[in-house]
Amino acid sequence: MLWLARQPAGRGLCIECGAGRAEIGAFMARAFGRVIACDIRPVPAPSDAAPRNLERRLAPAEAIPADDRSADLVVSMQALHFFDRAGHLAEVRRVLRPGGVFAALAWGEMLLPGPVAAHLAVLTTALAAHWEPARAEVVAGYPDLQCEGRALALPAAAMVRAMTLAGILAEISGWSAARRARAAQADLPEVAPVLPGLTADARFAVAWPIVGRVFRTAA
Repeated sequence: MLWLARQPAGRGLCIECGAGRAEIGAFMARAFGRVIACDIRPVPAPSDAAPRNLERRLAPAEAIPADDRSADLVVSMQALHFFDRAGHLAEVRRVLRPGGVFAALAWGEMLLPGPVAAHLAVLTTALAAHWEPARAEVVAGYPDLQCEGRALALPAAAMVRAMTLAGILAEISGWSAARRARAAQADLPEVAPVLPGLTADARFAVAWPIVGRVFRTAA
């Protein structure tokens, strides 16, 4: 995210669309004079330690609450596929300043150590049929997305967490594919929460690559 913050020509205004809990917006508040986090659902009130230059707005990505040519960065994380893409891109073009940056980011496939991936394969394979059609585009980083301006190469980056196998199974249980499978009363395989030869508190490095498309408008 630090790389992304450095790409716009200016650092006046950052807008996060589909902000959810506004984690991206809170990070960008360190680099930008002002940040607007907007979502169609109320963005949770920040903690007492939240940056004062972070504003929460109830607004869709197709009606960004900002003036024409006022934004230096418009960013979304794991949200573009929920937007009316044509409407959102029209708003991006409207609000970006010359030299501004548009970034549509997402989380790639969860990466597991080989033994853990093998242990969970029976479950992840069973869940594959329950993913939404849009998932392939999301985990690939919206490869067909086009926008005015020059495409920038997103550097390799990932969120990494140390998790127990039980924690990984809880994470998988929260996947939309798992929720859809339960709603369909699918017969999913049981997977032991411990790897053979290891204790239940053994931890494994789990990574989520940051993927997506980034564009910079002409200055």
